[in-house]
Amino acid sequence: MTAMLIFVAACAGIVALGWIVSKFTGAKTRFLDAWAYAPGETVLWRDDGADVVIVPRLGGAVSMRPVRLHRWAVVATDRRVLLGNKALGGRQMVRYVLETAEVGADAQRLDGGLLTRGFSTLGIAKSVTPHLDLHPPYVALTPQPDLPSSTNVAEVRIYTDSGAGFRLA
Repeated sequence: MTAMLIFVAACAGIVALGWIVSKFTGAKTRFLDAWAYAPGETVLWRDDGADVVIVPRLGGAVSMRPVRLHRWAVVATDRRVLLGNKALGGRQMVRYVLETAEVGADAQRLDGGLLTRGFSTLGIAKSVTPHLDLHPPYVALTPQPDLPSSTNVAEVRIYTDSGAGFRLA
């Protein structure tokens, strides 16, 4: 019984510490349905049933094939790509923002702004590499290699059934 109480107290302490750190740093949860687009920014493509895999440059599997759970939402605009997945309540929470135009200060940090903004920011090239003949089909986005936020990112794969219409600009 004592071990159980110690375990519950340790879990509560970890949750309390995480809550204090998030309040101190100002990190907030952002959702796709409440995202404030920049003036003049237009949505070019959207898929609410996609899957996203961040392929690491070091320490990754030689070959991978993800399970298609259709849990990610991908919104491509003329300035950025928003990647969000379902949180516990069912809303699409923003996890990654892939900047294609000007890269902000968050992409210059190793964490990509995760601890201050609540999502990671990566700078990507405007080129899209479609792999639509493979099963499952996906499009690959290549990060800018000189940014600290994409230190261990080889590519971002968006597994989607409607990849033929994906474009960035």
